[in-house]
Amino acid sequence: MDEELNRTIEEGKRLKSWFSGFMLGLIGCFVICCLVVFPMVSKSNKELRKQLEDDTPKYVTGLEFELDTAKLNQMYEIIKNYYLEDYTDEQIVEGIYKGMMESLGDPYTVYYNKEDFDSFMEAGSGQYCGIGVVVSQNITDYTITVSQIFEKSPAAEVGMQVGDIITKVAGKEIGERELSIVVKDIRGEAGTKALLEVYRPSDGKTYVFEPERRVIETPSATGKMLEDGIGLVTITSFEETTAKQYKAAMEELKAQGMKAVIIDLRNNGGGLLSSVCDILDQILPKGVVVSMQEKNGKVTAYECDGKHELDIPMVVLINGFSASASEIFAGAVSDYEKATLIGTKTYGKGIVQTIRQLNDGDGVKITISKYFTPKGRDIHKVGIEPDIEVKDTDQQLEKAKEVIKEKMN
Repeated sequence: MDEELNRTIEEGKRLKSWFSGFMLGLIGCFVICCLVVFPMVSKSNKELRKQLEDDTPKYVTGLEFELDTAKLNQMYEIIKNYYLEDYTDEQIVEGIYKGMMESLGDPYTVYYNKEDFDSFMEAGSGQYCGIGVVVSQNITDYTITVSQIFEKSPAAEVGMQVGDIITKVAGKEIGERELSIVVKDIRGEAGTKALLEVYRPSDGKTYVFEPERRVIETPSATGKMLEDGIGLVTITSFEETTAKQYKAAMEELKAQGMKAVIIDLRNNGGGLLSSVCDILDQILPKGVVVSMQEKNGKVTAYECDGKHELDIPMVVLINGFSASASEIFAGAVSDYEKATLIGTKTYGKGIVQTIRQLNDGDGVKITISKYFTPKGRDIHKVGIEPDIEVKDTDQQLEKAKEVIKEKMN
């Protein structure tokens, strides 16, 4: 759920070489627990954002290997003379770029053409033109599942349900397509219709929906007062607007007499690092929130000043769709013993990506660091275990209310 929303997610079939990616193109968001100590650099919120978003180190300035252009020319001649189906030269060139990133074997390192890059950047803005769903992708089998449907949205109006598996968009099979590309096809101009085919596991049937797209204000953080002074804040993704929405929800709940809070991160696939850190600034005591280790061993720590520490009982709900930024949140509140984690183990995405736009408007998303919880835990491909495991989704919130009432007494 960057938005991600991404909002379970492991490496599988994408271990392709550069030239395998080339041929594919023709057809088509420190200290490890082993006592190794790295230099630590602490930075302010603003400084950290600048480093992560504007100053990713440049290690090389050009190719350090010889590219066999004669082989490429030979391959192109074979394609031109023998390939059965239609293709374009632009398709071939784009396949080369995609293959270069796919050769790294990292499903989170991706090349985007300009159209896809613009769509990806829009995803974190908190507003878009679409149908009002949050979807997440399982990186093992590439299935895309509806994890949330906004109230009174086009998707809700036509009868789509949480748990629906999207099998086709605009007549195109999902296959192994990257999540952001599928999301681009679901979105579009206001007033146009999206064509989706979904499989519903609950009844084993396939449905076709045509919701009409419109401008969607993404409610990524919402609040609700439960019984006995217990507030519930649901965070579906960490976007540019999420910290502001979280603060507004908490202020409204406090005005209603909130004495304890449940934070629901279930089905939250992650999002912006800066967003989750801004929210944790409103919760944690003074200290490290999260640390990131780059390829050269340098570690940068994001720190909280502790001036806005939350002093009421807290429970955090998590599940297998809670990933990335959600795990930064869960790991931090767990390490500082600020909250009890309830639900099931999180996904286990403990790496950070950055976005770079290329000179021609295309772009890449590339993994630049691993992150560690305040106590130095590396959760990548491991996940975070709940303090209290509750596998039954319908019972997780009830258990959270039971535990938080005990904390209040």
